[in-house]
Amino acid sequence: MIPESLKKLYAKHKIVVLLILAAIAFLCLAHAAFRAIFPPAPPPHIETFKCVSCGDVKELVIPDIHNTSERCKKCGNRYGYVYKCLDCSYEFGVVPPDIKPWTVNKYQMMDAWKNATNCPTCKSENTQRVTGQDLKAKKAN
Repeated sequence: MIPESLKKLYAKHKIVVLLILAAIAFLCLAHAAFRAIFPPAPPPHIETFKCVSCGDVKELVIPDIHNTSERCKKCGNRYGYVYKCLDCSYEFGVVPPDIKPWTVNKYQMMDAWKNATNCPTCKSENTQRVTGQDLKAKKAN
């Protein structure tokens, strides 16, 4: 038989253990509710850029390419998005035209962007944006 003093001690410990388990369950629910209301920030998007002068390729996190202080370490010029000419296979960096949308209409904006993405060597309009995955696959081959 279990002595009476041990039964009382067991009852007290059972209540303490249940209170601890209840507190852990409450904290887990509170954390889940907090994450539902305030989801964690997404990881930063890493984009591949190319220097418009020397062609140095670098992966950067740049939310706004016009308002960045990131410059090429080799020549000090700006980085731009990587484009490839589909006619002559030349890869080049393109900095988007810095035109404020309220100063021009949408057709002038599209023309400025189209002119910026023309190939600098053969002047072809047949160009395509190159992603970092495409560049990594090319280096692996």
